Amino acid sequence: MAQFPSTIENGRGAKVHGFKEAVLCATCDQDSPAAAELLALLTENDGTSPGNMQVFGELAVAWVE
Repeated sequence: MAQFPSTIENGRGAKVHGFKEAVLCATCDQDSPAAAELLALLTENDGTSPGNMQVFGELAVAWVE
């Protein structure tokens, strides 16, 4: 699961800042290219090792977008 900042407009037209959550599911998201790349990284033995943090960050951003 990823939690990220989000802004919505309420019924009065005012901006409301908060957070959204997205859940990454190996079954549900397998057809999404961005999710598939992130899932592949996470299933590797060192998927979230310090050496992969930049790649992880880039893939996570692509998936959330």
